[in-house]
Amino acid sequence: MQLAAAAGARVIATAGGPEKVARCLEFGAAFAIDYRDVDFVDAVRDATNGVGVDLVFDGVGGEVGERSLRCVAHNGLYLIVGFASGIEAEEIATVAPRSLCFGNFSMGGVMLSYSSHASAVRAATGFNITPRRTADELHARLVGLLDDGAIAPVVGEVVAFSELPVALERMEQRATIGRVVVDLARPAGISDPGLRPA
Repeated sequence: MQLAAAAGARVIATAGGPEKVARCLEFGAAFAIDYRDVDFVDAVRDATNGVGVDLVFDGVGGEVGERSLRCVAHNGLYLIVGFASGIEAEEIATVAPRSLCFGNFSMGGVMLSYSSHASAVRAATGFNITPRRTADELHARLVGLLDDGAIAPVVGEVVAFSELPVALERMEQRATIGRVVVDLARPAGISDPGLRPA
């Protein structure tokens, strides 16, 4: 969200609950929609005068992803970037090819994992892993945005390694805001739930 706003995009965010909606506005969204209170498809349609958005950035997948298809403008782009609805969702095909045909938009997947041996990974797996050089360039650009104050990482909570299973469950239940950081030196039972820039 911060990256899109820093690039000059007019961001429309969806979030579950008033606290998350408020955070979205703090982090650069022009509009933030509580999908628990309103139909976000209708709200996006209203916010764009019926046109839809140029880009959907879907980190949830599942039923939310399927409904998000209805938010994409003509010739827009729908990016799948994650599966917060559950890792199992990545194995379930929820998008019918007809949706793409009638939608008149493009769809793609993005995974920013990288390798110093991208061509070998491609040969072994068939996947297009980002080359290390490209990742290093992207990292330098991100550090520049951090240095300029254009973006700031948001740490939602810090947990001990032994608390990681519970933290992952909370993430899957969409009960977190920002990053959950694992502190390997932190004793179990001492939490730090404060939202703050890192």
